[in-house]
Amino acid sequence: MTASDPIQPIDLRIESLDKRFGDVVALRGTDLEVRRGELVSILGPSGCGKSTLLQLVAGHLVPDAGSIEIAGTVVAGNGVLVPAQRRGVGMVFQDYALFPHLTVLDNVAFGATAADGSGPIARLGGRRARRAAALEVLDHLEIAPLASRFPGELSGGQQQRVAIARAIAQRPRLLLLDEPFCNLDVTTREHVRGEIVELLRTTGLTCVFVTHDQEEALAVSDRVAVMQAGRVMQVDDPETLYRRPFCLEVAEFLGRTNVLRGRASAGHVDTEVGRFQLPGGGSGDVEVIIRPELIDVRTSATGPATVVGREFRGHDVLYTLRMPSGETVWAHRPSVHMANVGDRVELSAEPGPAALVGTSVAST
Repeated sequence: MTASDPIQPIDLRIESLDKRFGDVVALRGTDLEVRRGELVSILGPSGCGKSTLLQLVAGHLVPDAGSIEIAGTVVAGNGVLVPAQRRGVGMVFQDYALFPHLTVLDNVAFGATAADGSGPIARLGGRRARRAAALEVLDHLEIAPLASRFPGELSGGQQQRVAIARAIAQRPRLLLLDEPFCNLDVTTREHVRGEIVELLRTTGLTCVFVTHDQEEALAVSDRVAVMQAGRVMQVDDPETLYRRPFCLEVAEFLGRTNVLRGRASAGHVDTEVGRFQLPGGGSGDVEVIIRPELIDVRTSATGPATVVGREFRGHDVLYTLRMPSGETVWAHRPSVHMANVGDRVELSAEPGPAALVGTSVAST
């Protein structure tokens, strides 16, 4: 989906959802809407409630309060509780959950279903029909050559594709993915993730994807919902979320963040490290979020800042800089020309917006 697409119907609506486990509050007043055909990531640290939210949508847990609506039908809340198998929801788990004694084809055929066009989704009647439907899905996901293999004969990436094929074979209204790539090594994860997300988009399925990996969420999602302490803090497209977070907590979770004092006026803010754009900002003394990649670093014997730390990462480098005020600032730069620890440097602002996070004095 893109910003130019027409507004789609809501396939998932969550309102004021609460869930407790004894004295532990997992969710409190959680709200979220997902439009048809969207891939929305739920991003947050461990223990923030994101997997609990997915389990509630799937029907594996019962909410204490609030409601869940799927494709216009209330499935939980307001005195209604539709069982998991009647919600039209497919789910892909972290550990794949494939049957080790069944071939790939039979794993996928196990869940193969057909919509009757009126109500709940029903299993296809005969084994032959289910296998034919499974083969169609395997072919669509370009893994038909694996049909006769068993899960133990597959790589992690192949097992993940099969798990997704089995979920798609259920012809779900909504597909839920709980940390689906966390068991893959970094190189395999990036390759498999790109392929699978591209294939998922060809199905037109509405997908909700839980992850704790910020880069992953920003890379694959139409929108990202950031959760903390059982609440959805902000839902936005990846660029807006990263560039214009609602609060410091969201900003810091999405990556290293400089919080600098500055003086705002006329759409910009002047700080100790340079002048930055401030779209829609106020005026007066403010605090702003400056991402490290918006700060350029050049060695200079008379530069005001000093390099006190350097992390070389191959294609880029992260500098820790000490400013004349004593403040510490991060700058993230390509590794083509590098400064050394102890070097004095000049700083300047790269094109890009700052995000306003607070005012130190009343705006003028």
